[in-house]
Amino acid sequence: MPALVFVLFGLVTGAVCALSGAGGPVLVMPLLVLMGVPVKTAVGVALFDSIFIAIPSSIGYTLQCDITSIMAVLVISLISHGIGVYAGSRNTALIKPDILKKGVAVFSILIAIVKLITG
Repeated sequence: MPALVFVLFGLVTGAVCALSGAGGPVLVMPLLVLMGVPVKTAVGVALFDSIFIAIPSSIGYTLQCDITSIMAVLVISLISHGIGVYAGSRNTALIKPDILKKGVAVFSILIAIVKLITG
């Protein structure tokens, strides 16, 4: 694919993820798989991409709230997220690409249904 397609892909997904707070993997990973990228590569790219979405977005949103009121949630989230990332990265070889692809698809559909119902 031409480089321009990937540049536009990055601009659109970055803007949508930053505005929605969805995070890169929720949108980027399934789209990369649809574009023919292998599943595990798409997961890695989406996670790397999420760094560039999460940092500026979290700074922008945090500047609009009282940080002391959410500090406990932030600390617990950081610790539990770190444990999840470590466990997932250690077990990546155990996950078959087809199961991963279907799992992400089902999870994405469930998230979309919940968002449609709850608004």
